[in-house]
Amino acid sequence: MGYPIAECRTTPISNWANGPNCDEAEATARLISAAPDLLNLAIQYRNDMHYPVAPDSRERRIAAIDAAISKATGK
Repeated sequence: MGYPIAECRTTPISNWANGPNCDEAEATARLISAAPDLLNLAIQYRNDMHYPVAPDSRERRIAAIDAAISKATGK
C-alpha cells in the first residue's frame, strides 16, 4: 500500500487563474513520482565513478534507469 506524495489539481484554462491543463498536471505528477528513483540512481552512478562495477550490475542499473525515465515520462 502506498501513500500519495503530492496532490495535483487542475483548473480550466478559461478560469481566471489560468491554471495548468490536465496534460501538464499529469506530467508534473509523473515527474514528482519518479524523483526519488532518479535521485537514487544519480547517487549510485556518482558512487560508481569511484569504484569498478561488474558488467551484470551495469545492465541492472541501465534497466533501472530506463524504468525511472519511463515512470517520469509516462512512456
